[in-house]
Amino acid sequence: MEERLHRTLREVMLNHNNDYGFDVHATLLQSPDVPNLSIVIPYYESKHITLVIRYLYTGIVKVQQEHPEWQFEVIVIDDGSMNRADRIFNPQEYHNLAVTTLQSNRGRTEARNVGLRQARFPVVLFMDADIIVSDDVILNHLKVQVAEGIAGRCITVGFFATVAPADPFLTQPLTNNAIRSKLNDFRLSCVYQSSWIGCEEDKQFIGRMFEIVRETNGFRNWPIGSFFGPWILSNMVLGGFFMVDREAAFEVNGFDRSFVGYGFTETSLPTKLIARYSHYVVPVIEGVCLHIDDESEWPSRSEKNALFREKHAQYFNRYLELTCEEAIHG
Repeated sequence: MEERLHRTLREVMLNHNNDYGFDVHATLLQSPDVPNLSIVIPYYESKHITLVIRYLYTGIVKVQQEHPEWQFEVIVIDDGSMNRADRIFNPQEYHNLAVTTLQSNRGRTEARNVGLRQARFPVVLFMDADIIVSDDVILNHLKVQVAEGIAGRCITVGFFATVAPADPFLTQPLTNNAIRSKLNDFRLSCVYQSSWIGCEEDKQFIGRMFEIVRETNGFRNWPIGSFFGPWILSNMVLGGFFMVDREAAFEVNGFDRSFVGYGFTETSLPTKLIARYSHYVVPVIEGVCLHIDDESEWPSRSEKNALFREKHAQYFNRYLELTCEEAIHG
């Protein structure tokens, strides 16, 4: 294990075996005791936070119905917003919800790190302030978190249906089936777009069809020694919704502060967890999330594409060349 500290992140990541050894669907049919949960939500001027919190608590109630002794906390980190979260909704109306307001905008990376430092429970859910959860998604992730052989050693990742804020779909009850009907997550099926390229090598994939989850057997057969198309395993962890072991995340010092602004702000933490502790990345498709993608908010789509290419170079050309020890301790 100590030898890993002196190898580069790229080397360790590419040699990681992600075969976690079980069928996720079969695991969800079981009823294990589930770990207590800290939920961290970075907030900055989101127009949808009230709806997000309301549906979040529907998912929380679902867990409580099956596990009455289960404990949780919701930590909203207001990242210096003009429209303060605690003035948009009343935290006192929600059990175990606390809002921490930062005096200035420090970015999503630092907001997540503040939430991680405040978290008390063994598993931490990071989710964004524009994500609506279906009522079974939290429970399903918690079941996988305690699956035999990987408890405390996995990163469970959520899947998304993405809609615009003006979509009439948002005016109807957002049931599990309704959200699933909109499921359009690129990891399930996509045609690689020219706007997605992060470097010259990626151009070869333009127009190619990918079904990443199916083709890799739920990431279990992720290629050892190479990428899958243009992606490395940590790219499968999206910041909108994923769970990690709190102690391990804290020991690797959370998210890397060099990633600020749009793009790759979440990727450093799963990278370090895989590189340092061989954590598995496990997709949980049963129970999905709705991402309200507001194109009117800064940055624009064209600006996001430019920022993505910039952060792509930072991550693949510089960050992955750090040793594990350098990445953790700076």
